[in-house]
This record gives sequence, structure tokens and C-alpha cells, in this order.
Amino acid sequence: MQRFISSVLFLLTVAAALALGGLVVAAPWLTEFETDPPIWERIFRLFAEDSTVKRTALASAIGLIVTAWVFFRPRPAARSVVESKTSPS
Repeated sequence: MQRFISSVLFLLTVAAALALGGLVVAAPWLTEFETDPPIWERIFRLFAEDSTVKRTALASAIGLIVTAWVFFRPRPAARSVVESKTSPS
């Protein structure tokens, strides 16, 4: 069960990082310049135009991937004690 939860957390964290990076890349194409845009277009415009937001988002995405790799990476199944005590000859 613990391996399943770890795998799910790994996938969710990597998906969040990819979504954040994708938002930075896709934001310039998602903005339509209206006089009174809805809130999501204001957020897209912020990601499209503000270099500080872009850098912070990309650094956060990298941090999420590192976090996923360090804490949630699926580990291979544990070998049995008998198998690990025998040396290949």
C-alpha cells in the first residue's frame, strides 16, 4: 500500500510541475487582450508578460520535480534476505 501511495504522490507532484511549466510556455497564446478580461485571463497575462513570475514558476516546477524524485520516487521491490546473503559465483 505504501508503494502505491508513494507512486501516486510522485505522479501528482510531477503532473503539477509539468502543469506549471506548461502554463509558462502556453500563457502567451492563451491571452486575448480585452478591456475587462476575466480573472483567468489576467492570470494568463501575468504569466505571459512578467519575467519574475515566469522565473519563479519555472524554479518552482524544478523544485517540485526534485521533491518528487527525492521523497516519492517509486522504489524497486525489496529483495529477500536470503537472496541478498548469497553471493553470485
